[in-house]
Amino acid sequence: MFATNDILLKRIFIYKNNPYGWNGVLSNVFPKKEYCELAEFIGKITLNRQPPDFGEDSHTYFQSLIDGEKRRLTMQ
Repeated sequence: MFATNDILLKRIFIYKNNPYGWNGVLSNVFPKKEYCELAEFIGKITLNRQPPDFGEDSHTYFQSLIDGEKRRLTMQ
């Protein structure tokens, strides 16, 4: 369903498109049996997840990523 493993990017999509979060998305897309299996699977694989550390200022971190990508794109 998602092409990324970045939880923050998933949350942006989910919370902008459904008031019930990822549970609402899954329950609207899949039959009840598959929804329950997916919810259990997602719960298991995200249980031990360590959130990324963006440092003191996350805006600066993301801006540096954007600037780096812009430089890479103009070099090609």
